[in-house]
Amino acid sequence: MYPTAPLFSKTFTSEDYSREIAETNEVMGGQPISIYFHFPFCKKFCYFCACNMSVTHDRTLIAQYNEYLKKEIDLIRPMISNDRKVAQLHWGGGTPSYLYPDEIRDIGNYIQKNFDFEDNIEASVEIDPRGLSREHMEALREIGFNRTSFCVQDFNLMVQEAINRVQSGIEILMSIDEDADFYKNFGDACANLYQGLRNNLTEFKLDYTINACGSMFTLFFTGEDVTDFDSAKTSDTAKFAAYFN
Repeated sequence: MYPTAPLFSKTFTSEDYSREIAETNEVMGGQPISIYFHFPFCKKFCYFCACNMSVTHDRTLIAQYNEYLKKEIDLIRPMISNDRKVAQLHWGGGTPSYLYPDEIRDIGNYIQKNFDFEDNIEASVEIDPRGLSREHMEALREIGFNRTSFCVQDFNLMVQEAINRVQSGIEILMSIDEDADFYKNFGDACANLYQGLRNNLTEFKLDYTINACGSMFTLFFTGEDVTDFDSAKTSDTAKFAAYFN
């Protein structure tokens, strides 16, 4: 219902946005919608990141932002036809898992209060393994998320140091196997990996990644030298997606 980030432009005004919603209500009456919520705050800056983000340790800023999200819901929701349910929900960032568990529940419950979800909704959330707790995962599950996207980027410590993202919490991925009864309720556990980062090895440990994250992984290629991923595409144990920049 809104242009993706590469198409953002000052020429697309709030009036254009309102008109677009009204037109899609009329043309696509009853068709489901997808909604995205952006949580821009991070604890540290990753050198490769080009997302709209802000590093802060001031929790009052995060709380204030969350209240503005609620106000935007209050503004937008009346424009959307009541017969249009949500088929896809995604939280991105920034770092959505930088929220406290109670903040996750607060925003999630507000979204559920204002939108009707389809029974088979795909609800996904981006997660930073660093600082993640079981309490975070419980909160995310309580508000309906069924797909987790672990932002791993690279398993190699030399690469992690080069991009200012040392993942001492990478063992979080391993805990999926140790606590399978809990994590299986999320449906897909996805790991995001980047090829082309500084000090990147020429090949990923794809078998290791599949075993770690379970049913899905995503590769983002940022350079000309890309790894051979034919074996990954034909894997019986994993779904596969690749994006080239």
